[in-house]
Amino acid sequence: MTGKALGRGDRAEQIVTDLEQQFASAREANPQFAGKTAAIIYKLEKFGVYASEDPRSRLLTALGLKIPATIDKLAGDAFYAELSSERLRLVDQDVLVTYGPTPDKRKDVLEDPLYKRLDAVREGRDIYRRRGRADRRAVVLQPAEPPLRARAARPQAGVGGRRRPSDEGRRGP
Repeated sequence: MTGKALGRGDRAEQIVTDLEQQFASAREANPQFAGKTAAIIYKLEKFGVYASEDPRSRLLTALGLKIPATIDKLAGDAFYAELSSERLRLVDQDVLVTYGPTPDKRKDVLEDPLYKRLDAVREGRDIYRRRGRADRRAVVLQPAEPPLRARAARPQAGVGGRRRPSDEGRRGP
């Protein structure tokens, strides 16, 4: 719609087609994602979780992961829901992505005693992703092609507890 409004409908369609192909390649390279549940959370004053229609969650579903209906129910009509630390069990999924703005916030999250008790954390199925410029672009749907291609080339990233030294932001139990 935006591409058409800007008189660049053909280019916009090509970008969408290219992105869909990249996601298909990523799903094909990572069949272990199919049917696995995922949650993407953040912590400001409280923890929060993004609903399935938020662009951050849509990235995970485009890779074949599923956002549980319980998360959408918590969010209601909003794109996120706040959670107290005591309710974190609701986001303990096959894959847990924690999204944060600063290194200090990462430390705050990783030291939370209830966060550390989550199965996804104890079993190494969690990823901490620091928010950056590329993430802001992704939210407004400007494709960040190199990172997606790099991830598509790395099967098993974040699933099954396997880690590689190149997986930035990951930590072990």
